[in-house]
Amino acid sequence: MRSYLFFVAGFIAAIGDATPVNQPEPGAVEFAPRKVVEGKCITVDNTRAVDGICYENYEARSGWVGNCDPDPYKIFKSPTEPSSPTSGYNLHPKFSKAHHQSIASLKQAAEAKCPICAAVAAVLPPEPISLLPDRSATGFHISKDENKFGIRIFVNLNNSTPSVVFNAVQVEGGRGNHDDELEGLDLCHRWVSDCLRSETPEHHTPCRNHRTRSQAALRRPSRLVELRREGDDGQLSYTVRQYLPGQEPSPYPLYSTVSYPGWTGNLGVAREFEPENVGSWASASQLPARLRQAAQISFDAGVPCLWIPKLCADHTEDPMTTAHVFAGGAFHIAAMACAKPSDPLLPPSRELSKMPIVRPQWAPQQALAIYRSEGFENSVTGSPLWDSALFYQATLLSPATLYCGKDQLWWQCYHGRGALCSEALAVTGSHCRSIDNQEGVLGQLELPKPYSREYHKSYANFDPQPSVSSSEAGLSNHADFRGFESPQKCLAAMWTQIISAYTMIGTRTLEERAAVIDGIAECVPLLATPWAADLFGSLEYAHGCWSSDLVEQLAWHPVCDYDVENRPTLPYRNHATPTWSWLSLPGRVSFKFPISTSPGTFSTCMRPGGIFLSPIAKARFSTAEERSASGVGTTSSVRATGSLVPARVEVLAEEPDVPALHLEGLGRGCVEWDCRDELDRALGRKEGKGGDTYCAWPIYAHHYKDREVLGARGVLLRRIQKDQCQVFVRCGWFEYQDQVKSRVLEKIVDFRQDEAYKEEFTII
Repeated sequence: MRSYLFFVAGFIAAIGDATPVNQPEPGAVEFAPRKVVEGKCITVDNTRAVDGICYENYEARSGWVGNCDPDPYKIFKSPTEPSSPTSGYNLHPKFSKAHHQSIASLKQAAEAKCPICAAVAAVLPPEPISLLPDRSATGFHISKDENKFGIRIFVNLNNSTPSVVFNAVQVEGGRGNHDDELEGLDLCHRWVSDCLRSETPEHHTPCRNHRTRSQAALRRPSRLVELRREGDDGQLSYTVRQYLPGQEPSPYPLYSTVSYPGWTGNLGVAREFEPENVGSWASASQLPARLRQAAQISFDAGVPCLWIPKLCADHTEDPMTTAHVFAGGAFHIAAMACAKPSDPLLPPSRELSKMPIVRPQWAPQQALAIYRSEGFENSVTGSPLWDSALFYQATLLSPATLYCGKDQLWWQCYHGRGALCSEALAVTGSHCRSIDNQEGVLGQLELPKPYSREYHKSYANFDPQPSVSSSEAGLSNHADFRGFESPQKCLAAMWTQIISAYTMIGTRTLEERAAVIDGIAECVPLLATPWAADLFGSLEYAHGCWSSDLVEQLAWHPVCDYDVENRPTLPYRNHATPTWSWLSLPGRVSFKFPISTSPGTFSTCMRPGGIFLSPIAKARFSTAEERSASGVGTTSSVRATGSLVPARVEVLAEEPDVPALHLEGLGRGCVEWDCRDELDRALGRKEGKGGDTYCAWPIYAHHYKDREVLGARGVLLRRIQKDQCQVFVRCGWFEYQDQVKSRVLEKIVDFRQDEAYKEEFTII
């Protein structure tokens, strides 16, 4: 669902009795046949392999049954180190080197539990499979980018060429240890304990800052599950503590939170845990398996309390309250793979995605741990929990999250700017360097996609990276705006991306949709570094938008599906919400931030740098006096400034279901209608069409002088009041790109310098 990877390295192997597909290269080292003896990869003369690929102890741990014939070493057996590609040749299968000669060979390797071949076999289409003639079934490219290596594996099909990319990181100490203590519950303990009580002062400072601020600023849960060990055998017991308003203990107990599929259906207290049962102790063995393991993880990490939905939630608690609960927890446990209460957090039958250690012939002293960072999507995002609005709230606001996936564990906290940590990489004992050149968390991946949903945590609290140490956590007045020129821009970048990600998630009602995001907005200022927190004191928030850089938050456009006749399936508008707000629609919205170097080119997220266009329009929330003067009786409106281009909407005979948009002095533009209501009105299917007046409000516009082209995009408005207080409602998102006359160009682009072109109006 959300896949944005930069491919850094990889590896592929064929195993079993596959026949080598190529003759050895001249001068290449021949490897003696390998076999597996007591979990070790050795040559036939019982000596450990010193070059090529060494699977270390992978075979004994994974159940891999293939032998180590010479063919798997083909990729890394060249004595010449790969170089950085000077072109995109490595992305084209035509120039790939042969790997598996047949699909049968690939499947045989996958069935023998080779993790690499299994990943490649997973992209195969259903039978029958038609291969390209005169080519091997699979081919590979190996390349180098700076100090990282990458492998792309192609499946040479007739109708398509799917590919799989693997990543690699150098293992410290020359080899991985594949230590049993670096997986499962032991790994959970290590990740959580390191984040809560790091022995290195500069590590996890943003995590500690978050927890310190939350203690002082957030509302506390009314109930918690308290944990303790009892008896000679140290069995874990629990009870439910209820805290009456004004009688909460100080300091409030440290607690973790947990979520699992199905918990968002009803946050009320479960029947077997009514208030009269609060206070009695019971064995944790009575809890469902997923909660029992969550309690063990929390208690063993020194967190004596747990907040569990349906057990701790009061019937009066809503998404505004749960936002405070999640933000105030020590960490969050996500039971992604649990389909029913009896399912454990860590399925016993899971096949951990462990990858081998590679020793390339060009540098036998190096040891590269192989992994696939996109495994997070397969492991976690397929869970129904991933598409829960409250779960999104939990993972965004919690200082750290432990994802218990179907095949492995994942960890994410603020350290390393929110990069994910993989259990598959952690078992190698690898500590890669993070983006800020700090030592990463055990098993931490690099951060190739800092603007996707999984990485909002990386700058949600504006703490500096690298973290500025202080004598007491949370007191630093420094702030980091991630390369943006101001905190306002940083906030706008973060918030527009949150909107884009959040609207991909369905909610039961529009009221819940608004309440979840409102809860996030209420907590963000309370968790920010003090310098940034002062900024929020001067800002307003309303209907899913901040007053800072409001115009960029108004530059949303709807993302809709199309029916079999290629007609958009538009939603109906929520008339209780202002039309300028994305919350007025139930579906997904996105943003298009244009760049100045090429017309029609844009990014779906704001990024620091000079190539992005600045808005040519302005907007702010209307004052009470302005709302009263507009005479429309709305409690929330936007006062906008910019150039209004008169527009005409007409229905053409050749396109009866798609109204044409004509911009005065420019020509035909494109429009994406926000909702079915406005489209029907434009098509004459609703009362009131005859007297409608439309205007285009460009938010972005740029004159590409080398082509004499004007590119403009913004909001299409419909006027509802024609006096001096021009009042509009939003109808859709328009785009225009063509050559234009200079007078129109000046009016649209240059109004910021010329007051004569400036118009003020209200959007409700």
